[in-house]
Amino acid sequence: MNLVGTRFTIDEYTSAGMHEKYLMFTKGGVDFLVIDGIVDTIFFRLAESDEGAAYARPNSLVEGIEHHMPVEDLKAVLGSPIFEATDHIVYRVGEKFLNIDIEDGRVDKLCVQLFDFGAESDGGRTESAAPAKPITGEISLLIDAAGTAYGDKVMIDLVDALGPRLDSHDTDEGTGTFLVFDSGGVDVQYRDGVLAGVLIHIAHDERRPYPRLDALVDGLSLPATRTDVTQTLGTPQESLPDVDLYSERGRFVMFNYTGDDLTTISIAYVPAGG
Repeated sequence: MNLVGTRFTIDEYTSAGMHEKYLMFTKGGVDFLVIDGIVDTIFFRLAESDEGAAYARPNSLVEGIEHHMPVEDLKAVLGSPIFEATDHIVYRVGEKFLNIDIEDGRVDKLCVQLFDFGAESDGGRTESAAPAKPITGEISLLIDAAGTAYGDKVMIDLVDALGPRLDSHDTDEGTGTFLVFDSGGVDVQYRDGVLAGVLIHIAHDERRPYPRLDALVDGLSLPATRTDVTQTLGTPQESLPDVDLYSERGRFVMFNYTGDDLTTISIAYVPAGG
């Protein structure tokens, strides 16, 4: 708290059986991801951005590492990484991992992770891992809807796409609304008047799946396996045992698996805070 301040906002959701909580120190330049009560990832902003202020002493985080320094200079300081892609580089630091985001060949942001999820899910890091690709298709409507206000005109677009029949339930002691589009295979959650999450059903289980699976994600034939997803969309930003997480237009898009089979896709809007 002495380093990042005492003012923060919290956003939390449950996906694939995991409870995830984000503590966002917008003015301190740091965000914390807590999964099931354990600090999983700490994100550091090295420069001011739309997400918030920069960490107060960015050049003191990792000796010799500065914002916007070229990748080759970074590797000259830290040596060879355990993994390198065009958009991020990973180093082992003791039993944890330093993940450095790269933009246009230069250092942008960094985070400290408890696990190297990519190595666990893929059976080891490889230099040939493809960078993530844009996620397009009919899912774009749902991605762009996340973060919009209840009553926004996008709700009309959602009803047109998912069908007029829906069930509405109050949640969070009246501060939230849960919309179930049963025939459209989609659930939508509003929290404090903002669309915070979307759950898209893929598998033919107790719920009807999204009716136009072939048009949902461009290039991805559904239903799909985990390998199908990563081959189509590239390397995820993070991988948990049952989840691949991608960042798309300021939202998190999570592909949730049972075994190797894709069962649902969830979209989460995480505000930058105030």
